[in-house]
Amino acid sequence: MKKGFTLAEVLITLGIIGVIAAMTIPTVINSYKKQETLGRVKKVYSLLSQAIQRTVMTDGWNIVPLKDSDNASIENWYQKMFGDNLKVVKYCLEEAGCWNSGTLFLNGTTPDNDRGNVGMGGNCLTFVTADGYFILLDAWGAESINDRFGVSTAYDGLSIYVDINGEKKPNVIGKDVFVFTYTMERGLLPAGRDRAISTLKENCPSGNGMWCLERIIRDGWSLDNINF
Repeated sequence: MKKGFTLAEVLITLGIIGVIAAMTIPTVINSYKKQETLGRVKKVYSLLSQAIQRTVMTDGWNIVPLKDSDNASIENWYQKMFGDNLKVVKYCLEEAGCWNSGTLFLNGTTPDNDRGNVGMGGNCLTFVTADGYFILLDAWGAESINDRFGVSTAYDGLSIYVDINGEKKPNVIGKDVFVFTYTMERGLLPAGRDRAISTLKENCPSGNGMWCLERIIRDGWSLDNINF
């Protein structure tokens, strides 16, 4: 009677297990990364929304008017909306230290307004939260909010970039950097909110990725249709 396995049988079994592991582990890791990304995005969306709502419920939407190319208006807005409502560990106004250098668009190109670790935009206010988010504010005119960020408005507003994993890479818009807008009459919205789904599909995953968050939301909070 055979009482055990031969060495050859053990090696064959281990080989089969190794092949199966090699095939399944990347899928498991990718699935985990997707869920982690979605969790981080949902959390920061909620944090920013709640912070803004706490202020506007008391003082109204126009408590701090925004003006393009005006550092003071951005700083005043930040202090009013986020200063007392978010746990901020580092704050930078038009200086390096709160943003990663080398942030890229989803298609691999460099943003035309990239300023390294100062941020992206002409008037950059950046800050780091206690839970590791890097957040960038920049003021834009109404036309730019509509054309560049895909949200219709009659007022100057903000672009809000969020790097969900801080210092970690890849630092790519549409993968770990996601874009919101804020305007007085529309509040906080993902960039691309007023664009057709066909346009969102062109932008994400084949374009610059600025409107990826809106596509993720319209896909039912799914990353399945994005080159993640």
